[in-house]
Amino acid sequence: MDAASRDIQSIRLPRWGRVAEDAGAVPWLVFDEEAKTVEPIRRFLVDFVARDNRPGSVRSHAFDLLRWWRWLRVVQVDWDRATSAEVRDSVLWLRVATKPRTSPLT
Repeated sequence: MDAASRDIQSIRLPRWGRVAEDAGAVPWLVFDEEAKTVEPIRRFLVDFVARDNRPGSVRSHAFDLLRWWRWLRVVQVDWDRATSAEVRDSVLWLRVATKPRTSPLT
């Protein structure tokens, strides 16, 4: 999908992958739909943990990176090929996207 022609409003992120606790040095990791660690995210989180960030911050970043990974897959851009155009479009999408509900209205 060409960055110049993306229809931001029509993009829906599939629920690929998940964030889960891990018993290793990194308390939270991102796994793909085959339960394999998403390597670029793991590398980032290893560095993040080494900088003495708290487990809650690691978890929060893991969820943000999962969304970024999903975005890149939908727009068909490799992790190491993402440009400012993908960042821009992702931010624009976050502003207009309907977020899935996780709990009923009360």
